[in-house]
Amino acid sequence: MNDLTPGATGDPRAVRSILPLALRLARQWWPQLAALAAACGVVAATVTGALGVGDALERGLKSLALARLGRIDAAVLSDDFFRAALAVELGLSMEADAAGFPSVQLVPALVIEAAVESAAGSAAGSAAGSAAGSAAGSA
Repeated sequence: MNDLTPGATGDPRAVRSILPLALRLARQWWPQLAALAAACGVVAATVTGALGVGDALERGLKSLALARLGRIDAAVLSDDFFRAALAVELGLSMEADAAGFPSVQLVPALVIEAAVESAAGSAAGSAAGSAAGSAAGSA
C-alpha cells in the first residue's frame, strides 16, 4: 500500500468503509443531527397541517357557494350574451306539472370572472375577485 491509501499509516482511527465512518460522524455530530431531525419533523407537520386546512377551507367555501346558488340541474354556457327571454322559452318547452306550471324554476343569471388589484399593482387573482363580487351582490 502507498501512503495515500486510507489506513496506510496504521492509524487506529482510520476508516476503511462507509458504515463505520457514518457511525463515527453520527456519534460526533449527534446534537446537530438531532436538531436537524426535529426541524424536519416540524416542517413535515407544518406542511401536512397546511394541506389539511387548505382542503377543509376549499370544501367549506364550495359548500357555501353551492348553498347560495341553490340546486342547479342545468346551465346554458355561451361565449356571448343571450336573451333573458330564453329562460322563459326553455321553461315553456319543459314538461308541466299537474297544475300546468313548469316542474322546474328557470332563472337567468350572468357569471363574470373578475380580478382585483391592490394599489401597489399586484393581482389578487380571479377567484378572490369572484368571491368579493358575490359577497357584495348578496349583501
